[in-house]
Amino acid sequence: MHESPIFRATFAVLLATAIPVVAFDVRLTPNGLVLPELGVPITMLTPQKSTWKNGGMCPSAESFNTMKDGEMAYRLCETTGHSWTYPLGDGHLSAHVADGVLHVTNTVKFSADAALAVTMFFLRIPRAELEGGRWRVDSRDGTWGELGNPLHTKGRSLSVDLPKRGRTLTFTFPAPLGITIQDDRMHKMESMSLWFGEPSGRVRKAGETWKCAFTLAADEPVTFSATKKLVVGSGAGWVPLDYRKDIVAGSALDFSGQGMADAPAGRHHG
Repeated sequence: MHESPIFRATFAVLLATAIPVVAFDVRLTPNGLVLPELGVPITMLTPQKSTWKNGGMCPSAESFNTMKDGEMAYRLCETTGHSWTYPLGDGHLSAHVADGVLHVTNTVKFSADAALAVTMFFLRIPRAELEGGRWRVDSRDGTWGELGNPLHTKGRSLSVDLPKRGRTLTFTFPAPLGITIQDDRMHKMESMSLWFGEPSGRVRKAGETWKCAFTLAADEPVTFSATKKLVVGSGAGWVPLDYRKDIVAGSALDFSGQGMADAPAGRHHG
């Protein structure tokens, strides 16, 4: 029995109708770009060269206020412990979709000298999402099982397969960038890390500008949205509470006589 061209065309239409096109969503948040389908962010890393303490986008009210139509202003900061501290510069991230592809441009103008180990974008993908797939940097490719040591190279494109989802994520760059691919099991984590940007460590001078542009495609069209600032107002389900501190001296809630105004971190800041 031979299939007719009409049968093949009809079958193709039915197949296309039965399999819905699922767009790949990307969102802009005050912490940078997020891929909700994978639950991972694309973050900017600017670790200090001497200590490798991390730095990056510093979320602020300014980030929320400017996060409109894919444009966001932010501060680039270094960290000490678990808090954002010294600002390194002012950044601006722009993102928009054209023909189903996400286009991103990120610019930072340094306000102070900063000795940085790398200036790169970074995402860490769960290993289970990549099992059975391949990675590609320009014409070079391989499997994650064959990777072994981290791969440090340069290229104009970086792509990874997501076999469970039937997708391939592809980053492209207008000029060759430093690219690192790493199997995180060497650090006892079940994930794979992708880095792209400028991998060389050097001092960024005050007034210097660093720019990184890239596109992201995902087989199906990419959709993009920006997180809106959350504003809570009174209504049927919520009313404001008029808080008044009316603790009576000597009552059960009066702890002023318990010696807690001094050490370890009271008025003397010990």
